[in-house]
Amino acid sequence: MTPKTLDMEATKNYIAELDTTKRDWTITARVTRMWEVRYKPTNPTPDTIDMVLLDEQGSQIQALVKKAIVSHFKDRLQEGRIYTMTHFNVGKNNRTRLQVENEYIIWFTSFTSVTLQEESSAAIPFHKFNLRPIDDLSERTNKIDVLTEVIGQLIGVENKITQNHDNNTDQRRTIHIQDERTNKIAVTLWGQQADLVADDVAENGAQPKIVIITATRVTMFKGNYQLNSTGGTKLYINLEIPEVENFKKNMTDVPLQEILHIEVTQPESLEEAMTKNRKTITELQQIYMEGEENQEAKNTYTCVAKIATIHDQECGWMYTSCNNCKSKIDENQYCNKCEDVPEFPTDRYRLIATIDDGIATMTVGIFDKDVKKIIGKPITSMVKIYNQDNGPEKVAKELQQCIGKKCTMKLKVNDKGYIQELTAIKVFHIETEEKRTPQRRGKEILREIKKEGQPPKKQKMHSITTTEETPIITAGTNTNPEPVQLHDQLLHQGQSS
Repeated sequence: MTPKTLDMEATKNYIAELDTTKRDWTITARVTRMWEVRYKPTNPTPDTIDMVLLDEQGSQIQALVKKAIVSHFKDRLQEGRIYTMTHFNVGKNNRTRLQVENEYIIWFTSFTSVTLQEESSAAIPFHKFNLRPIDDLSERTNKIDVLTEVIGQLIGVENKITQNHDNNTDQRRTIHIQDERTNKIAVTLWGQQADLVADDVAENGAQPKIVIITATRVTMFKGNYQLNSTGGTKLYINLEIPEVENFKKNMTDVPLQEILHIEVTQPESLEEAMTKNRKTITELQQIYMEGEENQEAKNTYTCVAKIATIHDQECGWMYTSCNNCKSKIDENQYCNKCEDVPEFPTDRYRLIATIDDGIATMTVGIFDKDVKKIIGKPITSMVKIYNQDNGPEKVAKELQQCIGKKCTMKLKVNDKGYIQELTAIKVFHIETEEKRTPQRRGKEILREIKKEGQPPKKQKMHSITTTEETPIITAGTNTNPEPVQLHDQLLHQGQSS
């Protein structure tokens, strides 16, 4: 595409003017960031191409190209270039994990026209960021409306490893940054983003290395805030922009710190983790009863069991938690663990269930993301169902979908005060039972005839098992033969997922 000189008559609008009242908009903007989105990592082509656009007034908006027209625009758009764009749709912005705050979003269509402009056509910066201080990230914890951007000095780089993440085997690299006041935070880069920082980054280029990292999620791990990359995360080193220059000036009293190379051990594979130290429920009950007298109580175990009963009528199915520590808050919205009133209380799943491995049964607690994966609905959707007419009955029906599902779990016996409990650290795998329909069984019979060349023997209809992988996720689980007693213990301690 050959750059053109901007025709001012054709450029009639700015990003700040866009709304849903008409379709004949024309804007000139720089594509400051662009990335491909794949709903499944194995998808051969992107499901969308997402962009952040910036105009000469400094306004930003997110734009995207849908899968059906990705091939038309993929080679016509380049990150960093200026384009005049016409005949696009403007819609209300109801998406999550956005990179910029704007109530509207641009959707390219097959009629959208993009014309590359000369660099001198418009005074549009190459970058614009909404940087948040490292020591003020608490309000962003687990928020995915607009993603978080930070700036810091790079002080540590871990080696790249392979780890199970979001139901896939991903590359992972963690880097460490600090601000002008030496507040530190870890940033975990997943998948392709793990290559945003090279192993030899310390040896190349000027020091110190000031990095700007975009589109991250703020989470808490073991009481510490951390950042996690998303598919649209970008990482910039020593940009020549005012934000970086001001950061360096504010570091005058901070000693220059060399970038440390941190070697981490390759974690065990999913297959190894799923079978490590396998125990039956009977064996786990014995360990639980013996308590501290059994040195094995300090170990972790895996167990395979089917969900037999959900005790939602006696014990409820959710609780409101502190957004920092995930413990239950009281009726006054106070968190006893943090000794504070959380700014963003969060609803979370908590189910009390009886599990059965075919020999013995045990009552456990299943929390938050585990329940979401088993049921297939986030807590926000379930709360909406609860608030409908006959909501409690509808929720009870949804929760019963858990029954019959077989889970492979990682368990640990913990000693917390006067209560000794089993905690489910991870749920690796879920098996869902389905009954064969006559049509499905008929197709299997035909396959048998073709394969063996003879009629198959008559068989009675029976159930089969289909499997669904789930990501490694953290949860809390207690064991106690009485579900109501377990429920009271969990509420007393404010269990977290």
